[in-house]
Parts: sequence; C-alpha cells; structure tokens
Amino acid sequence: MQKLSLIILLITCLACSENKKQVSANELSDTLSIADGGKADITNQYEVDTAVIDTALHLALIPEFNKKIIVYARENGRRISSDYYKVNCSEFMTAFIKELGYKLSIKDIKKINIVSDLYFDPNQAKKGVVYYMVSSNTGKEITIDEALPGDIFQLWYKGSFGHCGIIHHIDTSKHELIAYSSFFHTQGFGIQRFPYNDSTTLYFGRFTTYPNN
Repeated sequence: MQKLSLIILLITCLACSENKKQVSANELSDTLSIADGGKADITNQYEVDTAVIDTALHLALIPEFNKKIIVYARENGRRISSDYYKVNCSEFMTAFIKELGYKLSIKDIKKINIVSDLYFDPNQAKKGVVYYMVSSNTGKEITIDEALPGDIFQLWYKGSFGHCGIIHHIDTSKHELIAYSSFFHTQGFGIQRFPYNDSTTLYFGRFTTYPNN
C-alpha cells in the first residue's frame, strides 16, 4: 500500500511539474513566439534556451509598442514577404513600418534601403533603418545592452553582407542575435539566428513616437 501511495505521489508531482512547464511556455509564446519554431513557414528551427526564458520573465521591461510589433510581425510577416528574392530584409522593413502606420517619404525609404543620397550623412547612412528612425524623430538609437524584443536592428558582417529586422531576442552568452526578418534561409519571413563578434557592426533602434492608429 505504501509503495502504491508513493507511485501515485510521484505521478502527481510529475503531472504538476509538466503543467507548470506548459503554463510557462504559453506565457512565453504570447510575446516571444516560442511556438513559431514549429510552424511550416519557419525553416530555421531552434531550441528555447536560458536567454529566452530570462527575457520572458522580465516581460514588464518590454515596451508595450514593442509587444505590438512582435505580434504584428508574427501575424503578418509571411504575408508581407513570402519570397526573399521579391521582398528582401530592407524591403520587408519598409513595408512593415508602413503597415504599422508610419508615413514614409522617398528619403525615408532610401535611408531604410541604404540607397546613396548626396544629402545623407555617410556616417549615419550605414545604420539603415536605425538612421531613418533617428532622423525622422520616430525613434532613438540604443545599445546592445538596452536592446529588447521588438526593437529594430541593422548589422554588417565585415567584408560580407548586411541585414536588418526585428529583434526576437539576443543571447549575449552565445553572441547570437535571433530575429524576425526576410531572409533566404527562411524563404522570406521567418526567425533567423545571426552570430556576431567583435568584427560585426551592430546598430539598434527603438520606436519612441507612435502612429495614430
């Protein structure tokens, strides 16, 4: 009888533990889209690590508009870009920002797409979408230590290529930036990992003024 009681107690404890994990995962997925890794349109799957959980435990630190950005990206990203070769990362960000309700001038679009213009500050132009945010007074530049899910980034690999998108989270212990964007690995919109080191140039921005919609 004692043995049977012990087995029942053990099963009960395991069930409670599993329920706690499920609640935690659901809470995470509401904002950080952990479940996105299992969707058919995300080809670059990944495991949830400590950095994601730590970030999710501090959801109160994430600005409300950042959360809206994440939700909108999850729900509409694939519609905006289902083919990277038709809508690349900067084109995705241009369309995404427009859909958020921001009015973009021709110059704004050039800044996001890093198109050369005599009127642009060459030291700022490489910041792309972050340059647009700061120069249009819709956002501010922030550091990697300040960056949170829903913030915007522009990166450059030395002697290689650049990329921009929306931060899913940053794993500083592994030096990886996990992002929502349009990329060829995900055949358009998806979640991608971007490793970074001392030779990687990174810029981050946060929207601080919001469209009236």
